[in-house]
Amino acid sequence: MKVIDTHCHFLTGEYVEALKRYDRINDDGFPCPDWNMDMQMEYMEKAQIRHAVLSVSSPHPHFGDDGVSAELCRMINESAEAIVRKYPDQFSYAAVLPLPNVNMALEEAKHALEQGGACAVKLASQANGLYPGDERMEPLLEYLNERRTVMILHPTRPSAVPEGCFTSGPLPLLEFINDTTRAVVD
Repeated sequence: MKVIDTHCHFLTGEYVEALKRYDRINDDGFPCPDWNMDMQMEYMEKAQIRHAVLSVSSPHPHFGDDGVSAELCRMINESAEAIVRKYPDQFSYAAVLPLPNVNMALEEAKHALEQGGACAVKLASQANGLYPGDERMEPLLEYLNERRTVMILHPTRPSAVPEGCFTSGPLPLLEFINDTTRAVVD
């Protein structure tokens, strides 16, 4: 049996450093996991996973500066592309886009899909309050639709969460589900 993991998160050292620099390393109420290729390959062997689609997890790489976000997304996508080039039978990747800047996201989508070999794009349930159903997203969604691009919708922490609204565990336990529902309903 060939198992394909379509929800395989990876982290680059540069992205972890950016999360630390912008004090976002524990955004979801728990620390980012360790990740490296040796750990990934060992896990895939144990779980009998023959192919994995790499994507970056929450938090979405936008910390208030569109230019920094675009640089981070390009760096993450190029890192994923290098892994795919080295291990084409084991990996594909879903490009991360520098939303909420739709123009920059469209540019990165074109680059990743047309030149970088991405097999999909990964969108957060929202990016700094911009949900996929927002009319400002239309140029990007039209492009992705024209290309018949697979889009992975990944939950993230909502941009506005009242303090103490959920105290029974890490915020994602409730809010990831809620924010994904908001995105789909929207």
